[in-house]
Amino acid sequence: MKKILISGLFIHPGRVGGAEQYFYNILKGIQKQTDTSVFTILLNSEYKSDYDEIINKYNIEWVEMKRNRALYDYALVMKNYHRDAQTIFNPNYITPLQFSSKPSHITTIHDLQYLNYPEFFSKTKRLFQYLSHQYTLFRAKNVVCISEFVRQDIIKHFGKKYEAKLAKIHVPVEFSHLEQETQPFYPFEYILSVSAWFPHKNLMTLVKAFQLFQKETNSNLKLVLVGQNKNLQGGQYGEYQEKLKAEISKTENVLFTGYVSDKDLGMLYQHCSYFVFPSLFEGFGIPVIEAMGFGKPTITTRCGSLEEVSMGKAIYVEEPKNERELAEKMIDTYQNMANQKQYFQGLKNEVREQYSPVKIASQYLNLF
Repeated sequence: MKKILISGLFIHPGRVGGAEQYFYNILKGIQKQTDTSVFTILLNSEYKSDYDEIINKYNIEWVEMKRNRALYDYALVMKNYHRDAQTIFNPNYITPLQFSSKPSHITTIHDLQYLNYPEFFSKTKRLFQYLSHQYTLFRAKNVVCISEFVRQDIIKHFGKKYEAKLAKIHVPVEFSHLEQETQPFYPFEYILSVSAWFPHKNLMTLVKAFQLFQKETNSNLKLVLVGQNKNLQGGQYGEYQEKLKAEISKTENVLFTGYVSDKDLGMLYQHCSYFVFPSLFEGFGIPVIEAMGFGKPTITTRCGSLEEVSMGKAIYVEEPKNERELAEKMIDTYQNMANQKQYFQGLKNEVREQYSPVKIASQYLNLF
């Protein structure tokens, strides 16, 4: 019977966004398989009461982390947490330092944003991620790339010598946690966007495009921005976030919810008129899949993986920083709402099946 250890030490509930959903959805998908392997999860004891309940379906080893989390990730094997595991799955790019061939490692690299947009990262962060990725590519048995875009980006930056060990496996997207409630969240119609306030999310362009949208239509649609957890505010992005707040403050009919629960997020998706995600860079882009999985007309860009993961079937902006073009897409979608709703409702089941946790988890089990 194969024994597999999964490191969840990178999970700080509510703070790592899409990577956290990715982790939980893989666990949910594995749980529905008939695989007989024994799985053990390493988790930070500080957050015992905060994890998703899916962890209770697994063996758990609680780790008291007294220092920087990365030290525990790198010392995982030397600390003997692995015991007799044949495979260690590292879902967040760090492969533990190891001087023997066993156990084998499967490690996920989510994106190379620090190489594509270095201006968004400190020199120290860029160096740490580069060295971590380089060691992962050298040491891991397989490296999971969450999109073909990420796989090609790794080959571009690190060379074809690693190509054979790169496995493209998309992120699983689960909907039951978003369907706990069906009542409207707001008593009015609105455009929805879900993302943190990082510069590459390009929300400044969206707010300016919405200003043009309001001037050129008689619509009563509001713009609802969802996402920014307080833990993600300030820091190196503080100046940008203050500028964005200032732009929002002078724009009528823009609502900022901040972080919302899964139940509330589900209601917001279900009752929005349409969805806009103008990101400049994504290794995957879960919100696009969630919106399309609810059958909502979805406007996004062709940047990074977004055209790939939306299967080439969304509404695309060609120049993502051009607020005029984005406004025209928003106006066109509004004016052709009936046809757009019919089209995207027809994609709903296809999208959900494509990113089903059960389907995706089976691909991981083949690697393990």
